[in-house]
Amino acid sequence: NGKMGRWLADFFEARGHRIRVYDVSDSDKFPMERDLERGLRDAEVVVIATPISVTAEMLEKVIELGTEALVFDIASVKSPLQTVLRRGASEGLMMCSMHPMFGPETYSIIDRNVVLCNCGSTAAVDRARKLIDGANITEMDVEEHDPIMAYVLGLGHAVNIAFFESLRASGRSFDELNTAASTTFQRQVETSRDVALENAQLYYEIQNMNPHNAEALGYLQKALEDLRAAARDGDRRAFERMMADGREYFGGSE
Repeated sequence: NGKMGRWLADFFEARGHRIRVYDVSDSDKFPMERDLERGLRDAEVVVIATPISVTAEMLEKVIELGTEALVFDIASVKSPLQTVLRRGASEGLMMCSMHPMFGPETYSIIDRNVVLCNCGSTAAVDRARKLIDGANITEMDVEEHDPIMAYVLGLGHAVNIAFFESLRASGRSFDELNTAASTTFQRQVETSRDVALENAQLYYEIQNMNPHNAEALGYLQKALEDLRAAARDGDRRAFERMMADGREYFGGSE
C-alpha cells in the first residue's frame, strides 16, 4: 500500500494480472490478503515493496514459509538484503531483486530504467524480465548494485539536499534569490525542489544503509574543497582543468 507498491499493483493490473495486497493498512482498490502463508501459496508473483529497513525481515518470512512463486523486492539499497536473497535462491526459491529507477509519479514504464539483480536464480531473472517488458533493463549481480547506486542515488540526492540547505542557511528568502535567477539556478532549483518534497524516510535510508555512500560523498567533499581553493587562490589553471575534465567525462564538446 505504499506509493511504489500501489504503482506496481496498478501497473500489473493494467497488464492483465490479478492483484492481492498484504499490508498493515487496507487497499482502497485491490482485495486484501490477510494470511501471508495462503497468499504465498496461491501467488505466481510476490513483490516486496516495503521500506528498506524491513525488507530483509519480509524476505525472511517468505523464505521460512516457502513459495513456488517468483519473488523479488524493489528496495533502493541491496546491501542489507544480499545474504537473505542469496540464501533464498540457494534454497530453491525463484528469487531475484529489482530496482525501478523512477518514482510513483511516473506514467509509464516504457523506456524507463530498471535494474534487475541476479541473486543466484537465473530463472527468476528471466521471468522477472518478461514482467517489465518495455523498460530499459540493466542486469547485474546483486553485489554490484550498491556501489553504482552510491553515485546514481546517494550522490545525486546529497548534491540537491546540500544545495537547498545552502540556500536556506544563507538567510536569503527563495523569492529574493529567484527574482534574479539564472537559467542554471532555475534548473537546479527544479530538481532540488522535487528532492525536498520526497519521502524523507526513504531518502534517509538510502543515505544511511548503503555502505558505499561514504566514498561518493568523500569525492564530493574533495571536489568542493578543490573548487573553493582554486577560486580563493586565483588558480585559474586548476579551475579550467576541472571544467575541461568535466567536458571530457561527459563526452567532450558538442
